[in-house]
Amino acid sequence: MKIEQTVFLTQQMSLPKIIELIVENEHFQCEITVKKERKVCNGKSLLGLVSFLLFLKVGDEYQIIADGRDAKIAVNHWCKRTRNIKERNKKVERFYFN
Repeated sequence: MKIEQTVFLTQQMSLPKIIELIVENEHFQCEITVKKERKVCNGKSLLGLVSFLLFLKVGDEYQIIADGRDAKIAVNHWCKRTRNIKERNKKVERFYFN
């Protein structure tokens, strides 16, 4: 099954967070691809994903595409994982700024 989801970059990801995401992506059997316009990369490749995420600006939209048996789970995981990063940062902002 092939699943495609449009997502937004809510903040730049640090290298350790990108590595964590890649390690987690390796557990899925499906192929994972991320793309924006003509820029396409393998979602399980460190070099590819780092260069892709550095290419994006906060607020840019991009697509995650997963193709395989566990594609839906992989896309949901990606969306949840990137959302969790945003939520953690909101908690820190509330602690320091409110």
